[in-house]
Amino acid sequence: MPDRTSEEAAPLLPPSSSPRVSKHSDFEMASRIKKALWGPPSVERSLLIKLDFTVLIYFSVVWFLFGVNRASYNTAYISGMKEDLNFQGKDFNYMHTIYLVTYAVFQIPSTSLLTIVKPRYVFVAANTVWSVLTLVTFRATHVYQVFVLNGFEGAFSAIAYVGAHFIYGSWYKQSELATRAAVFCAFGNLGNMAGGWIQAGLLASLSDGPIEPWRLIFIVVSCITIPFAVFGV
Repeated sequence: MPDRTSEEAAPLLPPSSSPRVSKHSDFEMASRIKKALWGPPSVERSLLIKLDFTVLIYFSVVWFLFGVNRASYNTAYISGMKEDLNFQGKDFNYMHTIYLVTYAVFQIPSTSLLTIVKPRYVFVAANTVWSVLTLVTFRATHVYQVFVLNGFEGAFSAIAYVGAHFIYGSWYKQSELATRAAVFCAFGNLGNMAGGWIQAGLLASLSDGPIEPWRLIFIVVSCITIPFAVFGV
């Protein structure tokens, strides 16, 4: 017969000192992060990860660059554009108002276009056009030219936000949307914040060149946004 006395006398290891628990404790945080982003292991996890590393990242980076792009107008205004283009009174407010009006008006038709034309072509075309319009702004010689360019830029960038969420809703489940939408919006806020820092660095390093500093801002920002917009193909 087995000796039960020795079994009863054997000290019990507390759960925290168990070798098996200690082995898995190092991966506990990583597992929680994976579960929060991609849920429990399943056949759909690989698809969800692919979506995050393609669809989510592409739209998030575009929205980040969009924030940098819009911040460039504010930086350019206080860096010489106001004087060179003869902004008067509320012209700066009018510039942003024209942009916002066309941005709001074209949100519905641009999203409807996604049901007719392949989204990859719509997004690449729209993102490329508004990036090129930003580049063209560096050639402006009058405030009214900036008004017109901002109006067209608002029309072509209208799809940036609503179109991204339309695609998210087409691929992600309802339980997965909140996290992705939060990441997307966070990138936009980072773009607005980082845009000023990037452009301040440009002004400090390129202010002595033959081209006015505010014009250089639009050139450099466009050189960043145009290649990434085309990358969506």
